[in-house]
Amino acid sequence: MNKQALENYARQVARKLCSDFFNLQKLNISGTEILKFSPVAQVNYFILKNIFFIWKGEISLLKQSSYFNYDDIEVQDAIQNLMNVLSNHIFVKREAFENLLSSSIEETLYLALSPYHYFKLYFFTPEIQKISLHDLKEKAKYLKINQLFFQHFILKLETYKLSVFHTTDIMGYFQDSYYKSSNTFDDFQPIVDAIALTLPFPMESIVSDLKKKDDYAPTPLEVHQKQMASRLISENTLGQNAAAMKPLKLGLNQRIMFTKELFKGNGEILEHTLARLEAAGSWSNAKNILDFNKWDLDSEVVIEFYEMVEAKFK
Repeated sequence: MNKQALENYARQVARKLCSDFFNLQKLNISGTEILKFSPVAQVNYFILKNIFFIWKGEISLLKQSSYFNYDDIEVQDAIQNLMNVLSNHIFVKREAFENLLSSSIEETLYLALSPYHYFKLYFFTPEIQKISLHDLKEKAKYLKINQLFFQHFILKLETYKLSVFHTTDIMGYFQDSYYKSSNTFDDFQPIVDAIALTLPFPMESIVSDLKKKDDYAPTPLEVHQKQMASRLISENTLGQNAAAMKPLKLGLNQRIMFTKELFKGNGEILEHTLARLEAAGSWSNAKNILDFNKWDLDSEVVIEFYEMVEAKFK
């Protein structure tokens, strides 16, 4: 993933969206408006996530004060009550919101197009040596796409009954969960298409060759391309086989003769048998269908019917 190109694209989209939303009378955006801002729900949830973690950082700095006891239960309860009240009164100015929106669009596209590297970049950065299960669960709450494998990963960690893990110790479990769940990727196309309505998405310049990375992992785009290629090969093979097989064609005299001599005068049985033979797929399968009738194989009518069917698969 070309992160610089993705960052530039997200910044341009955010600037355009904010220009459309804000004006001289509309200078701020509320929490309720943020939840409905983008048609891509993941973008909106990442905005709220970023606000929440900025907020946690501010509270952590506040707790470093030398003048008050922030460990006191009563103080902690008061802070929690304050946070609960403030969460219902989010009010962000345009400049701050545009930065939040830009980073959230970038995160969303990264998560949609390359989940493995998204999590390594945003969850398991090299400077983070330890990570708590609580923090992982807290971040997971904001995931609306490609979350199944991460849920599997968290369930795996829960079995160890630990609250904190060394990042290097759990990367193996993370990779295992990712590979086992790679067929559950959410479709990235609707997300890309929705964002591209604001500005065309330069897929080729942003999605680089991830196979060159030492920690390569399949992406939704690659899985989708592989599935489409397999489907195309399958359809071509079926088309070639269908073209190679000649349809069963009976003349009027043949139809009357086969109905009378082989199907006891019942035209419906003849039609049903012909339909089964058309779908047989091979002469071997078709012969098994014919042999089931226990006809006299020395009969000229039976020989003619067999030869007609065999010719279809030659």
